[in-house]
Amino acid sequence: MVSEDEDTAPATWRPARAAAELFALCGLALAQPLFDVFGAAPDVVLAHGADRGDLVVFGLLVLLVPAAVLWVVELVVSRVHPTAARFLHGAFVVGLASAAVLQFLKLSAEITGRRLALAVALAAATFAVAYVRSATVRRWVVAMSPAPLVFLAVFLLASPAADAVSETSVDAVAGGADGNGRSVVMIVADELPMEALIDGSGQVDPVLYPNLARLAGEGTWFRNTGTAATVTAVAVPALLTGRQPQDGLAPTAADHPENLFTLLGEGYDLEAIETTTSLCPPTLCGGPLVDQTPTAAPAPAEAGLRGLLDDAGRAVRDLLSFDPFPGPQPVPLETVPVPPADTGAAGAGGFETPTFELPDVTDFVASIEEGEGPTVHFLHVQLPHSPYVFAPDGRVYQDRTSVESTLEIAGRRSAVPYETDLARQRLVLQTQYVDGIVGQVLDRLDETGQAEDTAVVFTSDHGVGLVPGEEKRPIAAEEPVAEAIYPDLLLVPLLLRAPGVEAGAVDDRNAMTVDVLPTLADLLDVEVPDGVEGVSLLASARDDDEKQFVQVLPRDATGAFGFEVTGTRGPAAIGPPVHYDGAPVLADALSRHLDRLFDGAGPDHRAYHVVPEGDLVGRRVVTIASAPSFAAEVELDALDQLEDYGVEVPFAPLRVRGRLVGNPVGPVTLAVAVDGVVAAVAPTFASGGDTHRIDLMLDHTLVGPGTHRTAVYAVVDDGRLAPIESAGG
Repeated sequence: MVSEDEDTAPATWRPARAAAELFALCGLALAQPLFDVFGAAPDVVLAHGADRGDLVVFGLLVLLVPAAVLWVVELVVSRVHPTAARFLHGAFVVGLASAAVLQFLKLSAEITGRRLALAVALAAATFAVAYVRSATVRRWVVAMSPAPLVFLAVFLLASPAADAVSETSVDAVAGGADGNGRSVVMIVADELPMEALIDGSGQVDPVLYPNLARLAGEGTWFRNTGTAATVTAVAVPALLTGRQPQDGLAPTAADHPENLFTLLGEGYDLEAIETTTSLCPPTLCGGPLVDQTPTAAPAPAEAGLRGLLDDAGRAVRDLLSFDPFPGPQPVPLETVPVPPADTGAAGAGGFETPTFELPDVTDFVASIEEGEGPTVHFLHVQLPHSPYVFAPDGRVYQDRTSVESTLEIAGRRSAVPYETDLARQRLVLQTQYVDGIVGQVLDRLDETGQAEDTAVVFTSDHGVGLVPGEEKRPIAAEEPVAEAIYPDLLLVPLLLRAPGVEAGAVDDRNAMTVDVLPTLADLLDVEVPDGVEGVSLLASARDDDEKQFVQVLPRDATGAFGFEVTGTRGPAAIGPPVHYDGAPVLADALSRHLDRLFDGAGPDHRAYHVVPEGDLVGRRVVTIASAPSFAAEVELDALDQLEDYGVEVPFAPLRVRGRLVGNPVGPVTLAVAVDGVVAAVAPTFASGGDTHRIDLMLDHTLVGPGTHRTAVYAVVDDGRLAPIESAGG
């Protein structure tokens, strides 16, 4: 592709023109879309711990590096073969223009897949012809070269992300007092519904969650607590300020200057670990945690600039695909391996197994010190937020950053009930890991002698929908939240243990997460600032059952081409408050208890009793009656990995997927045995064109590193096991 005016241009002019065209088109195709995505996602920027300098360097790298790399490649080729360089330049120009058109069509016309591919191909061909034949088109491309500088300026000066990392100084609330000097430990889970904790009696399930049950038994469980918002960056500020969400505010101290940290900042040490907010200002929380030393834990691999660049790579992959753009993804959890020798104990099944821990949790627990003065210890942990990858013992069975995992986060649940049951089971398993974190904190308080005079709070920012066929969690959606998911999405756990708080009580008063701050202020004998909308849960209860929440809606944003684009790329807008009657929602949530999922399950292997035949889990195959071989074959992915499951394997082979071939009639219940012991029982289901899809979890207490024998059986009507051969022998 050689343009006419290039043939007559001076030799020294070609590189400059090529640079201008590449800079303009890289700005349109790469820089502006990334600035749109990250500029509208302050929670992602904050989660990486990025500061103003990181954001500036990130912007410059995104703006300059792609065009510079392409230009240098052209320059090198031109020294060898000038004509080839000109054709290469034409290919780069058309490719970048096609990428820009792809994103515009995907986000504005909302077409994907083959239709999008055909549209992009047609647009690319049209642009290629116009670029070659029209000097006006070529001049237009050059004239666009200043535009990327405007994109950068908007990103660094006027985006929500820029506001989030602004260095506005925020100090402790004037007149803040020491109160009674009682310390506070607050753990905020992420995407944890209240109903995911309860058994059939309406109590925290003591078998699945012994530490949370202990906390509930030693304090009061406010079981009827509603979240203020369905998105973390809006819900957590409401939790820590006691104020209902307002539109246009970033999750920062600058936009929320009166919060738990600034209220207690004058008289308390503040040990805060925030993941998607920055409500504790650097003036108060700028130092390391008390017990954190340079060797206590490695620096997070996803911190600051590096984290933003890693996320940018994933975003480019998604932006340039023909699939819908999912938006910026949650920051990968930083984990560090803990060898068995360091844990001092074998795994739950009696075998030594490498597990993983979160450095944030390790530092948080260590920050609770013997003899410390009044301190606020705050931890927001991004668990059990989907994707679900943790087994209760800390093993990771799936890559949290994979495409497969990101698809678990948003969208609708499958209409197949078992697939939602499986998601609920995996949520429970990951919540059991969170329960272990709570246990570490409670034990540390006991060890340091701080338990008697410390208020302990456990809650969550919001829940997640667990209804087949319904949304998991509407994010920037124009449709209202379906009432069917209110019990899962809006009711969150709130457990409070403190001196003077009734032990073992279940309080079903109308509570909301905005009540946490005034309740703590009441416990600490501290006055709350004017304008706080929550009420103390230690005072009189509300006289009605009305609750409210806000939904995050899409906001129109001007895209790279100046068109109005509706979607998640613009800063999220907070819709008007949605009011609802909390009484029937609570009743519905209580009816969704875990006994319905783990039907009839006893204490052993409870989390793996997802079908009536689940009582086979843990039994030796030789003790179960056998039946003739089943007329089908199985194709399963993880069983081969179990044959040689070494301690160096990054992902434990605990999730087994595949399909049953041979067209058996009706659903089939399968049993998977490991070393002669049934480790899972689950049904096949129809999905994606397969009539007998398989997706199940192996009991983590029965599977550890080593060499294993596996076998698959069909559970026939009378409870006998019929062997099934693996496809291919």
